[in-house]
Amino acid sequence: MKKFFVLGLVAVTLAVGLCSCRIGCKTRAWKGGKEISADGGTVVWRPTSDVNVQVVPSIIMVYCAFYDTGNNCVGATQLDVESQKIKGEGYEKIVGDGYEVLTSTNVVFVTLSANDTSFKREIVAMFGDGSYELGPHIVVSQSPKSWN
Repeated sequence: MKKFFVLGLVAVTLAVGLCSCRIGCKTRAWKGGKEISADGGTVVWRPTSDVNVQVVPSIIMVYCAFYDTGNNCVGATQLDVESQKIKGEGYEKIVGDGYEVLTSTNVVFVTLSANDTSFKREIVAMFGDGSYELGPHIVVSQSPKSWN
């Protein structure tokens, strides 16, 4: 039941984002790491085109979900981005329990601490991307040490 709630939340968020685009809305493709080792680490995402554009993506939504070995969602938390966003000169940052999402010029960093739980952790983040109304939608996962 919780898995359907999380999937529904993601679907609604994406639908609202896509439907809010005016006719001719552009999206910028981003690519980067999708998995972080159980010991923790950082993945980097960058735009795949228009690299001469200097844009700091604005964090719109971040949530963290946990999955058991059967890939069933056992819990999820969504941060109140507007009240928890840390803004600085040329960057934005969100810090959650065991993770950090940082944006800077043409880059998004997702950092996860070591996963000592018995659940797979998944971070989903969505960004506004300058004049592009729908920026990157990033999903990064991390299996626990006990699954190795």
